[in-house]
Amino acid sequence: MKICKSILILLLFISLSSSASSQNDNLIRITNTQIITPELIDFGTLTAQEKYIKLIIKNDRPNTVDICNINTPQGFLVSINNTHLKPKSQTQIFIGVDPKLLTDTLVKEKIILETNLILPIVINVQARKQK
Repeated sequence: MKICKSILILLLFISLSSSASSQNDNLIRITNTQIITPELIDFGTLTAQEKYIKLIIKNDRPNTVDICNINTPQGFLVSINNTHLKPKSQTQIFIGVDPKLLTDTLVKEKIILETNLILPIVINVQARKQK
């Protein structure tokens, strides 16, 4: 009985920790000292339809962060709810890819969000176009 209870608690802990880490996979944090982005946003293998991924940009700084310009490579689209992030606020950003506009089978690119900070926010994206 104790073994079953221990295994159940362990499985619950593993489940919660993996879901917490997967939630952070789509989180961009702006702190006082750094910008923390996901290592790679992978769209996987695409068919003929556009695909979108939702990310959250969280401003943990005590001052406002303004997103001034968004540079996207060919085939990628970006939509952001709010470009003016007040202190301790967050906003949603949607990154999409249109496989019809991709020129190669495997595309690795960078989306650059220019801000009023010294460094831009750089998001690495990858997509594979189905042959």
